[in-house]
Amino acid sequence: MRKRLLSIALMLVFITTLASPSYTIARENYTTEGSNPGNTGKQYTISTIQATSRTPASGSTAMNWMSNSSSVSPVSQFLDENEEFAYAYFTEDSVIVVASERFIVIPKEHPLVGAVTMDEDGNIYVVYGRENTIDNSDIYTPTVFISKYTGKGELIKTIGFSGTVGSNDSFNTMIPFRSGNCDVAINNGVLMCSYARRMYSGHQMKDVIAVRTENMSSIISPRTTRPWVGHSFDQRVIWSEKLGEFLFFDQGDAGPRGFVVQTLEKNLAVFNFYLSPEAGDNMFIVNRTFAQLGGIVETSAGIALVGASAMSISANAEYEMQNLFIQIFDSAVLNQNATMLSESYFITSGTRRGTTTDYFSQTTASVVDYGIKWLTDYTDQCVYAPQVVKTDDDRLIVLWEVHISPYTINPVDFRSGGAAWYSDSFYMILSAQGEVLQDATSLDGIRLNAHEDPIYENGSVFWVTLDDGILTKHELVIIDHPAKLALFETDMSVELGLASDSLQKAGWKLPATRLIAADAIVATLEVALGKTMQQIAAANEWDLSRNGFSDTNSQSATFLKYAGITNGVGDNRYDPDSSLTRGQMVTMIGRCAEEFFGRSMRGTNSFSDVPDWAAPYVAYAAANGITDGVGGGLFNPNGVLQNQHTAVFCYRAYNVWE
Repeated sequence: MRKRLLSIALMLVFITTLASPSYTIARENYTTEGSNPGNTGKQYTISTIQATSRTPASGSTAMNWMSNSSSVSPVSQFLDENEEFAYAYFTEDSVIVVASERFIVIPKEHPLVGAVTMDEDGNIYVVYGRENTIDNSDIYTPTVFISKYTGKGELIKTIGFSGTVGSNDSFNTMIPFRSGNCDVAINNGVLMCSYARRMYSGHQMKDVIAVRTENMSSIISPRTTRPWVGHSFDQRVIWSEKLGEFLFFDQGDAGPRGFVVQTLEKNLAVFNFYLSPEAGDNMFIVNRTFAQLGGIVETSAGIALVGASAMSISANAEYEMQNLFIQIFDSAVLNQNATMLSESYFITSGTRRGTTTDYFSQTTASVVDYGIKWLTDYTDQCVYAPQVVKTDDDRLIVLWEVHISPYTINPVDFRSGGAAWYSDSFYMILSAQGEVLQDATSLDGIRLNAHEDPIYENGSVFWVTLDDGILTKHELVIIDHPAKLALFETDMSVELGLASDSLQKAGWKLPATRLIAADAIVATLEVALGKTMQQIAAANEWDLSRNGFSDTNSQSATFLKYAGITNGVGDNRYDPDSSLTRGQMVTMIGRCAEEFFGRSMRGTNSFSDVPDWAAPYVAYAAANGITDGVGGGLFNPNGVLQNQHTAVFCYRAYNVWE
């Protein structure tokens, strides 16, 4: 069981389906007992665990104000070296990192913290900042720092940056993380950081810095031109597997004005913001973009941008509600210039047309945005804090808050960015191409970490909120319902304990891996025999502490090897992550029946497509009601099992063995 070190832990568990959502929400306890009415699946409720905060935390992750710019969250979220959800929060003197089995306190090196993350070896990286408003005559003094620590919090090295870009020294960084965010990504031994700052010139702009994690050396020359966006009020950086390089996303209000996607060398505005021709240099008007950057992910289809915006590119934008949209485009679009932007590069469809004014030239022109798919259509409330994560099976989980806009009471307050009233939070599920698989579903009043992307890990979406010194950890578990024909047997497999934790969390309609199948078969044996795997192994003098295979440390796989149920795939390998076939599953069930229950495999095979190696085991399974094939006298031995089928086979085997 993973240790959860936090001041208040709140686990949200929802069941979702690709068609109509069905779940039960309560706040008293957690249970998997019983079924929902109408045979719609298991019930899951919410558990709340409270404890005293070990170190006082400050700040708030909530967004309660229609601000022109984002800000750094007081809680950073990331995966640790075990690919488990981890987070960090900040006190006056320390950075607190909460990772698997660890609670790490790191003394602050500088007063400002922009971001915290970890690499695959468990090293911790902190992006620090300090203002230079007192000694601003020395514009070359470092004001942004990246520090590397061991997994125990011991400092390895710090490197400082002054934010020097090109030959204009007034563009150096005076105040880091001002009027924007700070985002980091690690890939191929490089930590890339995009952060907002105020320059000595008095203007706000983003900067990009990077280090090699091995020796903490800078890899971007301070005199080279690098991606910039004038008045960048929100920043994201991700690694693109398709392009093999980092991508940067910004919310700019001047140059360019819109949501901007960049590489280190190319620049493209993909979503335009309206600007009045009367704006001139009036920053009160220019700073208003009527939009919020959400999140950026890469799917098999392309690059997915999720955000919130007024629907119009006209003066109407000043009074419209912000609505949620998604825009998915082929990464090849980054090989084009902005003037060559074509609708053919967008996977999603929908066109947004209007006119806007170029801040620098003060000329007004027609503009068009392609691939805009609106996900909401609110007229009396606003979308706040849009976010997106990608699942392991290439789906998109989109989250957002809804606020009651002050415009419904006082239009002046809305235009000036006045406070709004929080109403509710929602999520929906989309395909990799942006198709809605599950409609907007309420999170029942749970707030989001408004300025920090949530983290997806092993079937769940995680985030941490901070309010009035209290940390709250949230887990949204995405679980597919089994098919109706399999519902009773999957329900019973869960109730009897035959469905292992890994099987239940993997998603019923996803392909079963060899490792998940091993866990499920062992769990079924334990229940049928009334003994644990360890008790059975001890009685037979099997040493489960010694890995049975070179590519997994799974005790279930080792147990099955000792028992003669499986020898893996050869070369002492089990191939734990590959899919399991129907023939392989039935063969393991038959061998378990022989080894542990003394059953004979002398039945006659009646299927025409079964190979000799599986024939006796398929005959046994058919004779005992474990399988009836797929119809037409066929068994389909090479068909890939889904997790729901694994649960069905285990339940039927248990009924025979009991």
